[in-house]
Amino acid sequence: MPFQRQAVPRSRAAMVTEVVRGWALRHGASTGQAGEPWRVRGDVIAAIERVDWMWRSGEWFAWWRAAAARLEEIAAAP
Repeated sequence: MPFQRQAVPRSRAAMVTEVVRGWALRHGASTGQAGEPWRVRGDVIAAIERVDWMWRSGEWFAWWRAAAARLEEIAAAP
């Protein structure tokens, strides 16, 4: 299933995922919105939906792009 594909093998990609999720938590997203640490593609998609980034400040556009880039990396992984 595509939504169960691993998002974070312990690597540089894992660190990027932690940074993007951590940024959201430091900038006003609740732990409920950010969700558990992102391990699969579905975790990232769910967090993007829950955070409701479009109604936040402009800096959240960069957060959305970073999260979306993670989805593209996951989709491209073998």
